[in-house]
Amino acid sequence: MKIIITTFAYILILLLGGLIGYFRASSLASLIMSILFSISLGISAFIVYLGKAKAFYAILIQIAILLLFFSYRYFSTGKFMPGGFMCLVSLAVLILLLSFGRRFL
Repeated sequence: MKIIITTFAYILILLLGGLIGYFRASSLASLIMSILFSISLGISAFIVYLGKAKAFYAILIQIAILLLFFSYRYFSTGKFMPGGFMCLVSLAVLILLLSFGRRFL
């Protein structure tokens, strides 16, 4: 259950970031990608809830991809918001999920 709660908390932060990016910077790409990743993570979390271990790996891979993307954005712009913040959040969630999901590993 901790995996699902952690994943949905990350989804909420991801969606809020996409909405902020859309309204503050008119970034339709931020909105679309946050919605697509949120849907994919939500489906994967639901499948984990049903007991399928492979969906846990899908969650880890998706968050790792987002971690790499936000790390790139942070290091290319040097701005903490949004790249650095989401990089730290993605790393924290990845570490939490790895510690919670030991039964899947």
